[in-house]
Amino acid sequence: MAKHNPLPPLARLHELLHYDPQEGVLRWRDAAPRNRGREAGSLKADGYMRVQIDGRRYYAHRIAYYMGTGIDPQHYQIDHHPDPTRTNNKLDNLRLSINTADNCATRTHKHTRTQPVVIAYADGLLLQCASQGIAARTLGLNRETIRRHLHSGTPTDMGHRLYAYPSR
Repeated sequence: MAKHNPLPPLARLHELLHYDPQEGVLRWRDAAPRNRGREAGSLKADGYMRVQIDGRRYYAHRIAYYMGTGIDPQHYQIDHHPDPTRTNNKLDNLRLSINTADNCATRTHKHTRTQPVVIAYADGLLLQCASQGIAARTLGLNRETIRRHLHSGTPTDMGHRLYAYPSR
């Protein structure tokens, strides 16, 4: 998992920036008069917005999540879900992820491709499993049950939602 710069204290972020969770944009509060109210950050080649604060650069989605929830995402990855647009930093589009499945489709022993599965827990954390089989073992279910919930979009008996992880 990638390491990120530790975010400034929440009080410092609120002093410098305003975050509207519905709009999903960080705006400068106490900057030079000509920048006050303008969108903070700049779009980089990887498609993410980055904001410079006190000489250090931070991903805008990490700041937005911290300001919107009060939870420091220091040891987590943030997924843009359900809208994968990297500039959509609305709070309802950002989720903490406790594991990654960057290898997307993996090969099983039968040499058939299987798509990774994302398990969405009720508290908002996501667990990305490399296959339906791993998701089934993680939740203590069989693969057929996993397939049924993936296809129908209904939550499991434990209230977990399952999503097919998009291939890159």
